[in-house]
Amino acid sequence: MLTDANFDEEVKKHEYLLVEFYAPWCGHCKKLAPEYSSAAETLSKNDPPFAIGKLDATEQKKVAEEYGIQGFPTLKWFHNGEPSEYTGGRTADAIVSWILKKTGPSSTELTCEQVKEKSTSDKFSLVHFGSLESALYTNAHVKFAESEEKIVFYHNTDAACATEYGVSGDGLVFFRQFETLQNVYDGAADKDSLANWIKPLQVPTVFSFTEDEIEAVFGQQQDTLILFRSEEDNEADFMKVFKEAASVYKGKFLFSYAGTANQIQGKLAEFMGVESD
Repeated sequence: MLTDANFDEEVKKHEYLLVEFYAPWCGHCKKLAPEYSSAAETLSKNDPPFAIGKLDATEQKKVAEEYGIQGFPTLKWFHNGEPSEYTGGRTADAIVSWILKKTGPSSTELTCEQVKEKSTSDKFSLVHFGSLESALYTNAHVKFAESEEKIVFYHNTDAACATEYGVSGDGLVFFRQFETLQNVYDGAADKDSLANWIKPLQVPTVFSFTEDEIEAVFGQQQDTLILFRSEEDNEADFMKVFKEAASVYKGKFLFSYAGTANQIQGKLAEFMGVESD
């Protein structure tokens, strides 16, 4: 636990340190607590291990005022003592992924056996198969990896392994844990084309508007058609039409459904992650 007394010393001690500024009464902080603890445990076992800290901003007011903390929870990332904003998600996996991406290489080399393991365990992963000199690797895969925080990036140079995943020569395969599990990229060798292709693949064709998908809608600012209906309407004819439209326009719009407008507003507040009073 960080305090006014030990904060500067602890920040100097660690090359990398994520700090949560929280308030004991904050509902969003209470919700984050188990995820943050789980992330801390996972990161402590990493090679090398990484530390994350917490500071009660209602008690340790000197440090909180120094860093201009106004809403809770606020997470800040310290690299060699220099603070910057944490821009990752609020789940344990998202926190771990964000930190590993900030502290490690943009893309990690895997054996074919490791590709099989990671492609079925990571929520989202992108694997480049082929030459590390190709434009697809340098201009698309690596550059996208440098800015994307929700996907884990890997590469493999084994041609036989690439064939197993439907790739000949240089290619990219996006892995996810729902619907079509592996998706072969067929676009241009540049970051923006790759990013635009992957965005809609990060949510199901039709999905219930929940916290799991809120970042894809608001965070990535994707065009989304939201259908408001009652729970008992799940099998209604208009739901079938909605799902058919989602298949036709997949990649152009996201298709979601929810119960009430308040549900959307509440989830949006959670996504913002700020509770100041």
